[in-house]
Amino acid sequence: MRAAAVAAIASAPPETPRTAPAKGYSGKNLGRTVTMEELDRAAKAASPQSGGGGDGMTSDADMISMYVRASLIQLHTPDSMRGRVSSVSMIFISASNELGEFESGVTAAWLGPAARGGPLLTAADASLVQQQALLAALEATPSTVPRLLVTHHPVETAGPHGQGGLFPDSAYGLHPEPLRRAISHGVFAGALSGRDRNISASADIFDAVKRSSRFWLPHPMFQVVSGATAHPDGSASGGRRSWLYYQSQSLMPDLFSNRAGFAELIVGPETYAAQLHQRRRGRWRAAQIEVPRERPPHPVETPSPVMDPCLRCDPLRPNQ
Repeated sequence: MRAAAVAAIASAPPETPRTAPAKGYSGKNLGRTVTMEELDRAAKAASPQSGGGGDGMTSDADMISMYVRASLIQLHTPDSMRGRVSSVSMIFISASNELGEFESGVTAAWLGPAARGGPLLTAADASLVQQQALLAALEATPSTVPRLLVTHHPVETAGPHGQGGLFPDSAYGLHPEPLRRAISHGVFAGALSGRDRNISASADIFDAVKRSSRFWLPHPMFQVVSGATAHPDGSASGGRRSWLYYQSQSLMPDLFSNRAGFAELIVGPETYAAQLHQRRRGRWRAAQIEVPRERPPHPVETPSPVMDPCLRCDPLRPNQ
């Protein structure tokens, strides 16, 4: 018996309908401030014209120069002056960001709000209004038929698109408020998503949302992610996307792979079965988790995972 009803809500244009997966890891990205330069480099690296390479060499050189400058201050400053010189250096580094924000605020206050009514902005507003109306209708009409959320951006992801990752745009706290409210009210039994170049399956994203967005979901919700297969993170072309430091701080899913492959969701009369298929070293491998269709709401008090961002702090299961 397959799913009888699917609520499709697209938060962005799809990339590739199938996946990319493989080798599991347990690291989480340490929280850090993302500068506009990093966002520009990330956008260029993700654009089709750049072929995924973007400003990789430029960003690597910038990172090396930052460490060289910091090392020179420590090595070539007299001991009696090292603390004061380091303080002055940090003041100028920090002040440059604050002055830039001040300039942006003054300019915005002077020029006023952006003009509305352009074709792209009008289409985006209409799409959000339509999404909000659909979600409100779903909340107002409870159904015994399971509802699945189909969206380009995952609700939570442990890959580079998750909270604290290299391209942070897929986390519960980053979704529109109407969608967050619908998830919190238990409108959807589970979610099918793409975006990240991996495949994963989680029986319940409850703990993952706790860590990344500091929100306690009242109702359980499973998730299956099947991202792009053209350039999986586990391949040689994955680049920085596969580095441990650039992964999300979200909790690792029950099943995870960043090799080429695909995910399959089978809706049975009593359970949901999420199957992941990955191809590695010329062989296909598969793993599966089963989730009961009828699950009670979460209790008021529940144990929590490690809540701070960390590297290699989540235990790996044998199938990862």
